[in-house]
Amino acid sequence: MLFLFFFLIIVLFIPNFPSIMKGNEIHVIFSPVILCLLWSSFYFKKLKFNKHVKVALFFSLSGFILLVQSLLKDTIFGNASFSDIIGTFRPLYFFLFFIFFYFYIDSLNKLNKYINLLCFFGLILAVHAFLEVFGPDFFQKINFFLYKREDKLIILDKAVSTFGITYLFSFFMLIPTLIFYYLFLNKRNIVFLVGFLLCSSAIFLSQSRTVFIAYFISIALSFIFIPKHDNASYRTFLALIASTGFILFVLFVSYFDVIITQFNYIFKGILYLLENGVDLSGNGTGSINSRFNQLRLVFVDNDGLPLLGIGLGRHIDNQLESIYAYYTYRYGLIFLISFMCLIMLTSYKARSIANNICNTYKESSFYSAVALFLFVSPISLIAAPSHELIRMNVIFFSLFALVFIFEKLKYSNST
Repeated sequence: MLFLFFFLIIVLFIPNFPSIMKGNEIHVIFSPVILCLLWSSFYFKKLKFNKHVKVALFFSLSGFILLVQSLLKDTIFGNASFSDIIGTFRPLYFFLFFIFFYFYIDSLNKLNKYINLLCFFGLILAVHAFLEVFGPDFFQKINFFLYKREDKLIILDKAVSTFGITYLFSFFMLIPTLIFYYLFLNKRNIVFLVGFLLCSSAIFLSQSRTVFIAYFISIALSFIFIPKHDNASYRTFLALIASTGFILFVLFVSYFDVIITQFNYIFKGILYLLENGVDLSGNGTGSINSRFNQLRLVFVDNDGLPLLGIGLGRHIDNQLESIYAYYTYRYGLIFLISFMCLIMLTSYKARSIANNICNTYKESSFYSAVALFLFVSPISLIAAPSHELIRMNVIFFSLFALVFIFEKLKYSNST
């Protein structure tokens, strides 16, 4: 597990050096890729290509082939660049990280240690977020040098931690948040409640509106993902929702001006959406309308239904951010639907695992959290395909591996 510990440190904490690299994060991308390739080369003979691995390989190769054909289309029309060639290998990362975790986590003991690491690093990143927003000047200077782009004014008052982007950071933080949440429901331990509140606060400090919405939807739906055998957690859930709702109401009324000022970006965007809705004409402004305009560009402004992808979209003035526009334009509608089905299937399987675990609260909590996280991911990914950026890419696809490996872990633990 020492290898996994240092591997996650590299994945989550290797500096971006934004002032030096100028947005080029090739060292951040290839560090975990090279480590996984090295590990796979040492253990290649032990890798067995069962049905789960074959499905992951098929899915990755399909995405790679679709991306190559989109690259060829852009090359014909003179819209491709060298960086686009490197980007075509991105779908293969799914297979690489999937098989790494699928074969590396070969016991329930290793699974529990991985859960511990996710929670531990989640707390460190949450503390980092607080220091980033409220910390002293010397910390801000170090943070700008290592992780945060000082030239991006929109993120100066928001938490991005080591991820550099608000919605990417908050998307990751949703995982330890939900793990701590279910741990508290299971054990009713104050330590887990503190972890849940700390990680939740980090999500708020990022001010990512889509993840903010996904967070509240996940808490509202969380009772559905409580294991059926755990009646005590239902009672804890009701007590927690009631008490937290009351406390939040009191705090919001008491510190209304401070909260509105600190979280102006979140509330301004949500209130604008509630008051004005989405501009269906395609001329609306703001992030929500921008995502809608991207969908119009893909589905309305192109000839025919983009079943297999149109191109890479680098040349488009209105950058494709939402996963629904981004995946449809690059990979095609069929791949987008297949990917969403895979997410929902994995979520369902994770919930089934949680329902069948009766004696280990940590594993039950983890799989309940994974099921809920994946279930609300289609909402979180409205902002951007955050799972494709390397820090989140590793963690996101590790969840798929741990869901489909569980039966083997349970069997190996009983023999």
